[in-house]
Order: sequence, then C-alpha cells, then structure tokens
Amino acid sequence: MLYKYTKSFWKKGVRLGEDTALLIENGKNAVCKGSGMTIVLNPHAIRNTNCGSVEKGCPIFVDHIMMTILTDGCRISLSTGQFENARETENSTERD
Repeated sequence: MLYKYTKSFWKKGVRLGEDTALLIENGKNAVCKGSGMTIVLNPHAIRNTNCGSVEKGCPIFVDHIMMTILTDGCRISLSTGQFENARETENSTERD
C-alpha cells in the first residue's frame, strides 16, 4: 500500500480494518464506523523516497508521510485532511 501511494502524490491511500467501514458523506467527508480502524495515508508532504527508482517488492524509504488512524466515530475531510474525533468533541461539550 505504501509503495503504491508514495508513487501517486495526488491520491490518498485508505486501508480498512476488519469489521470497519468508511462512509463517504457528500463526496467530501468520511466517517469511520465499526469495531476496527481505518488508516488514511496522505503522500502530499513527502520530502524524500526511493519509490521512483526501485522495483515493486523491494524495500523502500519514505520521509515525511502523513498518516491518520480513524476509529469509530472519527471524521476526516477528504479534500483538506482535517481530522475530527467525535468523542473528543462530545467530551469537550460536556465539560462546558
């Protein structure tokens, strides 16, 4: 997965865990549902990698890749990468 998305700087990589879904809302936002987790890789900030010079299956290095791990109720903007943890938002509202 990492090799594929470090070569495609304009794409985000998404990996779903078992018993997990990523629901896309209005084509712009996504919310994680289920007992597992979702990993979102964003290669836009990569500074250095050897992905362009090695064959598939060979070891690679990647410097400065952004990764977000979502669990049940977490949201992410697919365009900006802005992350929101629903439980944190609920907890901060309850404290006020």
